[in-house]
Amino acid sequence: MAISNACPMCGVEVPRGALACPQCGEKMRQGGPRSGVGPHFEPPHSGPGIASFIAALLGWAALVATFAFTAYVLQGPGGQPPPDQQMTIGAAAIAGVGLLVAGATLGLVGVLLPRRKKVYAILGLVFSLLPLLGCGGFIAVIAIAAANAHR
Repeated sequence: MAISNACPMCGVEVPRGALACPQCGEKMRQGGPRSGVGPHFEPPHSGPGIASFIAALLGWAALVATFAFTAYVLQGPGGQPPPDQQMTIGAAAIAGVGLLVAGATLGLVGVLLPRRKKVYAILGLVFSLLPLLGCGGFIAVIAIAAANAHR
């Protein structure tokens, strides 16, 4: 048997030149361990988790900018924004919600990926779901209040 290295994930001896660990399937780099050995191996961050966190931050920024712009426009004469500004407000709100939905989806994927750090995935998932659940609850309260007002 050829000289071997230990798999960074499970510690099993892997022959030199092997592309993957025969025990756990961990990919090997250039015939040797990908990085680290045994218990000192630290998994990388999840790509979808990082993307989730960034999407959540951008979604929050879009919604905050939408609310700020709306407040600014409503202070103008008549208190009603012109149609072009209404379209801008609607598009920005849809973009913000879209980024939050994408962040929640990517966060879920990042949490489910094996052998990856989950910090950014969890943060992205939480930061994405909080405003979505908050907006959903707010809409539900308004719908209930409107239904009760018509009785």
